[in-house]
Amino acid sequence: QRQMCIETGLYHVDTGTLSLDALDCAPDGTLSNRRSLLRLPAGQLPAGLTVDAEGRVWLALWGRVLVCCA
Repeated sequence: QRQMCIETGLYHVDTGTLSLDALDCAPDGTLSNRRSLLRLPAGQLPAGLTVDAEGRVWLALWGRVLVCCA
């Protein structure tokens, strides 16, 4: 888990629940404070995400050219 954490925490995209969540990450890799950042409407399937140098979260959607920035 620890290697997946970035300075601001961990982001998790879940296709089953159509949600993008954020979690806090302690120095030992322990995760806490899970919260929903974004809920996608039905049919908008998340396909992956990345975080840019400014800390913005970019979410790719399956079968679409669209990306979201949070």
